[in-house]
Amino acid sequence: AADHLRRNHPDTEIHVIGRETHFLYNRMGISRLIYGRSAMQGLYLMPESWYTERNIELWLNTRLAAIDTAAGTVRLATGDVLDYDRLILATGAQCHVPPIDGFGARGCFVLREADGAMAIRDYIQHRWGQHAVVAGAGLLGLEAAYALHKAGLQVVVVAQSSWILNRQLDERAGSLLRKFFESIGIEVLTRAEVVQVRTDWEGEVGQVKLKDGRVLPADLFMVCAGVRPETKIAADAGIAVKRGIVVNERMETSARGVYAAGDCAEFNGESPGLWPVATEQGEIAAVNALGERRQFRGAVPSTILKVQGADLVSIGKIAATGAGERELMRCRQARRWARSALKSDPGASRAVRAGPGPPAGPARPRSRRAQEPRSRAVARARSGTPAGFP
Repeated sequence: AADHLRRNHPDTEIHVIGRETHFLYNRMGISRLIYGRSAMQGLYLMPESWYTERNIELWLNTRLAAIDTAAGTVRLATGDVLDYDRLILATGAQCHVPPIDGFGARGCFVLREADGAMAIRDYIQHRWGQHAVVAGAGLLGLEAAYALHKAGLQVVVVAQSSWILNRQLDERAGSLLRKFFESIGIEVLTRAEVVQVRTDWEGEVGQVKLKDGRVLPADLFMVCAGVRPETKIAADAGIAVKRGIVVNERMETSARGVYAAGDCAEFNGESPGLWPVATEQGEIAAVNALGERRQFRGAVPSTILKVQGADLVSIGKIAATGAGERELMRCRQARRWARSALKSDPGASRAVRAGPGPPAGPARPRSRRAQEPRSRAVARARSGTPAGFP
């Protein structure tokens, strides 16, 4: 959003408020921080100089405390108060953790931010454990499981669904993907649920108990059960929220001059939580804040699993549900390759493709245990108000 504000108005004053300590980074790549050795290098999307060169005031490690929509001000947790003419909320989302007895003990994690991923890497080195359990078999859960595997742990993925990645794949493609993960040493349990975390005498995770009574060894336990939009700051300001901050096609909230974009926003009852959607919404919010009237039309969800050796892309729906829709499928089991597509008209199609990619590299050798823009942003446009502001 800040980028497009500056592109379209060279003089307006812009402040970006970020709770995290990092400049804008690739959140989709944070799982590599668990096993990689280069820390944040390669994840940053823009250097510090980018903000300076564009005269964007950046507030890192700073929390937004309150919004006064009547006065047109935001109050920071530092005590600073900034006035605004236009406010763009990009507060993101928080990890959802279902009720699990004992969750929160040392060795329990979620994966949402870079610092969290690096904390997991640090804990693995401290704990010298062998076993990890991941609750959740969506994109993040599978990528996290692969990262823990690459870090030298024996990993079990626990999924409540009948097959993994069930929102992006049909059952056959899910079965092929499960076989791939099991072929590289990651165990997958479907129709299962973690209900309890058990600690050892030092208060660290040692086991998890499943709903069916099974007990799994776990030196580290991670929950990847989806996200929920961060809406509290908006709700406290009297801005309309449901699951997310409610916006119209111009990304306007119920408060005059306040926009929302990205994971925190809810458009037509949906909060996809996808990076391409967030970037498009951020651009639309920015240009509309400067007086244009661009509209967001919604987005077809598309996802790519970032696991070496697995070539998987999912676009749109995975089943024919509407009148006139039909399904097409090809499958060659010997090559672990499947492709399904569905189509309702010549201009709309959806597809799932799963199969072998480049050969998977070996996991890091077992260590002594077994014998290896993204700030949450508020962009403010104040001075040099362009013509066309309502």
